[in-house]
Amino acid sequence: MVEYLSGGRVQGSSTAEANTTVTDDLTSDTDWVSTVTGNGYNATYDRVDFKISCPPDDSSFAGGRVLIDLQDSDWLDGSNLATNFVMRFKWKLTDATLVTSGSETRAYLGFFSDDAWGGTSQDYFGVQVFMNSSQLYPLRVECIDGGTFQGGTETRTDTTLTPVEDTQYYFELKKVGDVHSFTVTTNSDYTGGQTVNVTKTGITNLRYFGVKSRGDSQSANGIIEGYISPDIKLWNNVTSVTEDEKTTITNVPANTRYEETDTRKIYRKVTPTSVTYESDFANNSTGWSTSNARGGFDTTGAWSYNETSTPSNSAKINYDLGSSIDTEFVLRWRMKTASGTKPSNYTYFYLVEQDSLTPTNGTGFVWQGSTNKINIGTQSAEPSSSFTITANTWNYFELVRTSLSTNGIKLYQYTDSNYTSPTLLLTSSGSTTGDERYIQLKSTHNGSVTTKVYVDGIKFYNDATSVSTDEWKERNTA
Repeated sequence: MVEYLSGGRVQGSSTAEANTTVTDDLTSDTDWVSTVTGNGYNATYDRVDFKISCPPDDSSFAGGRVLIDLQDSDWLDGSNLATNFVMRFKWKLTDATLVTSGSETRAYLGFFSDDAWGGTSQDYFGVQVFMNSSQLYPLRVECIDGGTFQGGTETRTDTTLTPVEDTQYYFELKKVGDVHSFTVTTNSDYTGGQTVNVTKTGITNLRYFGVKSRGDSQSANGIIEGYISPDIKLWNNVTSVTEDEKTTITNVPANTRYEETDTRKIYRKVTPTSVTYESDFANNSTGWSTSNARGGFDTTGAWSYNETSTPSNSAKINYDLGSSIDTEFVLRWRMKTASGTKPSNYTYFYLVEQDSLTPTNGTGFVWQGSTNKINIGTQSAEPSSSFTITANTWNYFELVRTSLSTNGIKLYQYTDSNYTSPTLLLTSSGSTTGDERYIQLKSTHNGSVTTKVYVDGIKFYNDATSVSTDEWKERNTA
């Protein structure tokens, strides 16, 4: 929990437990349904008991079951579990009486798409407890996609843990997409122990949580008995149960000191760099001038051009920033080509002084596909440095101007839209006047090709030489 201390200090953890979707402390019955004596909500001890056998048929769920409908108003209130979720609870085995007649006994603990017994086809993700006349076997995680229990469609992975009677275990069941994991430990903070996974597609519509018996005619007399105890915690539609607490703080001023208790790191509150203008085109293309038939906004939302005409044709769009920019700026964008012959034309991405195909002053980036060369500088810069843009792969660029003098601009490349770990590509000089007002995208070509070039994800930061998107800076790094 975040603690607000005197002297502008705040303390918290980078691995704190996130808020749950549902927490059931089992101090009251939230409509658990059960059959057969020994199964059900236990009001005396505030727990959920199970006592599972393997009957010959499904009459009155003779093998025993105990379930909660997760659509209950105390749980997900009309919804099934999401694709991603985590549940934690305590589990104890109190009796594992081996089979002396019949074949085997199995108990299925977890999530089900149907409340019917295991002889009915359903989706299932959970933990199986299995024993026969010779032994109790290690716990196993299991998934079934539209099949019966032990019907041949199950996919499972065994742990190495054979549960010991009257030992307190802590279970975590986690689903992230098609990966279903089970962690078992004896540590109350759910650390340590062991984790096993099953990757299985098609596990959907999980609506019920609890314990069921096997669904065929084993007629075994073995018993698997125990209980689930509080708290039962469910995090729905998440992939992790932890969160970095400093990301949840919104009500403190700049320069507040944050002390991370689990790492002993010190941070200070900063104001992220303000973006002057941004556009991903799909959601914001307002204000851009109209291009011609060879260039425009693609169905994907990116600006694109397709050079299929004769020489001396160009495609251009401008955005008017409203006034001349400052000397210092940062311009970010992403760029890619489609498959095919790379264009022999030039692709320009510039800040220019006039709304013109041939502006007097400009500072920016130029690329020629057929030669795999780029450059930065004024509007007359020629591509001269080797750089390959791979087809159908976004390349992320950042142009930074720190001065109007020699070597006042730099071009960086990044691997993704997070813009971390820059690679310096070029250092050069741009406009010496600094009168730019328009963001300009332009292509000029001297041949007929059919490959599209895309530009998107524009962010312009005026009066800045670097960009910080963090709200907290670690001490000695800022």
